[in-house]
Amino acid sequence: MRLTRNPVSSSSGSDANMTLSLEDLFSHQRETWASCPDWVQTLILKNIRETIKAKMQQEHRVREDSREGFTYDWAAVAAEVQSQFSSRAPTRATP
Repeated sequence: MRLTRNPVSSSSGSDANMTLSLEDLFSHQRETWASCPDWVQTLILKNIRETIKAKMQQEHRVREDSREGFTYDWAAVAAEVQSQFSSRAPTRATP
């Protein structure tokens, strides 16, 4: 598959038609990433991970597991269940 960009004016003023294959684009992306400083790559990846995590939490109502402050797992489970009960709107019995 080949991708063709619209003709562009070069610095000499003549039109140039740029045609790139997918392989060329992928190769260019790899070279760009390889030349990117490690600290910038780390920031980019952190942003991507946090964006995906937030989207998953929003769409699937997933929350991070928190056991901090509990001596054993069942205490954490009980606290989570209690938290969910208290956050629900009270239900009324229908006559």
